[in-house]
Amino acid sequence: MVKTQKHKNLGLTITEVMVSIGLLAIGIITFAAMQSFFATDAKNRFIYGCLTTIASNGIAMCMSGQSIPSTVQCGGIQVSLNINQSGNIVNGNGTCSTPTSGCSTITSTASYDNLSYSETDNVCQF
Repeated sequence: MVKTQKHKNLGLTITEVMVSIGLLAIGIITFAAMQSFFATDAKNRFIYGCLTTIASNGIAMCMSGQSIPSTVQCGGIQVSLNINQSGNIVNGNGTCSTPTSGCSTITSTASYDNLSYSETDNVCQF
């Protein structure tokens, strides 16, 4: 006849429970950090999308002779727009001048908080 031993300690030890809680905490903290990183990254991509669009629209407005606003709304944020045409700053509902001959360099800078985007183009009249 084979005798079997009965184990009286069938539960978990406090060490096993503490290690499990520690590993779970590390997983939760890692997940929260990843969520925070990706949320910030998505916000910055949205802002850069606005800055790119506003800077290129500023150049298009300058080339077509429209008045240039100093601030523009984009997705609920207020973006500053600065246009520099061949050394002359065009701000606050100013208009760009069309060159009578030759070319004029237009630099459009859109900025929000500590992020900014610049774009440069030439408008020529022959």
